[in-house]
Amino acid sequence: MRFMLNSAQATDDMTNALRALMYSFHEDTVRRICDLPSLLDERESRDLIIMVFELEKRSGSYVERIRTIGRRAGTL
Repeated sequence: MRFMLNSAQATDDMTNALRALMYSFHEDTVRRICDLPSLLDERESRDLIIMVFELEKRSGSYVERIRTIGRRAGTL
């Protein structure tokens, strides 16, 4: 991600935010699948799902994103 942003601090902040979002989403999903009690209430769970799906929608094509990153990093 450092090739996409010019700031190491911004990259670290974004990476940590994405990690926290995806960890929470994964944990909530696994708890639901395994019939364990959720750590989130219904509103928090719904908000989390919306954030992840919006992120997925805004991310666009994975293949095209990889090409863009490769071009910017000078590896393609």
